[in-house]
Amino acid sequence: TDLSSIGEPVTEDLAGTKNGVNADFTISNSPVIASLIVVHQNAYVTRVSGSPASGEYSISGTTITMGLAPNSGDSLWAQYIKA
Repeated sequence: TDLSSIGEPVTEDLAGTKNGVNADFTISNSPVIASLIVVHQNAYVTRVSGSPASGEYSISGTTITMGLAPNSGDSLWAQYIKA
């Protein structure tokens, strides 16, 4: 099956400072929102449209705001289809 028509798949670490305080991170490309998966410490994080709580995130453009600020050393990555 040729999936090239739906866009380029991307897997990347979120860019930003993981220090237990910063909650704003970026990805390199604008995603197809429905395809975006965010993983923090090997757990899927739920997308919300308002202010995120623990275990949730929101997105605006390429900026992802986490409900719980990741600590240094935490794994934080995303997978999505590039819009």
